[in-house]
Amino acid sequence: MVRVLRSLLLLLLGLLGLPCSLWALTPFQKFKIQHVQSNPQSCDQDMIAVNNLDKTCKATNTFLHDDLQNVIDVCKLRATRCKHGQYNCHQSATPVRMTKCSLKKPSQFPNCHYRDAHITKNFIVACDPPQPSDPPYPRVPVHFDRIVESFDQFCLS
Repeated sequence: MVRVLRSLLLLLLGLLGLPCSLWALTPFQKFKIQHVQSNPQSCDQDMIAVNNLDKTCKATNTFLHDDLQNVIDVCKLRATRCKHGQYNCHQSATPVRMTKCSLKKPSQFPNCHYRDAHITKNFIVACDPPQPSDPPYPRVPVHFDRIVESFDQFCLS
């Protein structure tokens, strides 16, 4: 009986001590929370899930108001240079409705309040091969690189 209890206790302690990576989000899953919002609400509302990831008030964030599949499909387009020099970025083929959320003033989490800016523009995302718990596509979006301004159109052509 003592052996059984000891074994169960060790099993329980082992489960509780598992590395957090088992419960950690993949870069794609984090991207999805931070940047894909097909049914937009106010930035104050939409940013709750984003800010809960790191328990901070993120200064700025852009939400794409498109179907997740359409955002994933951008990764199939021609690769282009990211703003930090890597070549795993891809530009959307068409403009997409989006909301840029900007923190109104420096704040302590969870009291984060945002200004909303609604725009329709092309965007650029970084894409990487999926992790085991991600959808089975050759590449999935993992980082929102930037909104394409008109001068970017000439630089990327």
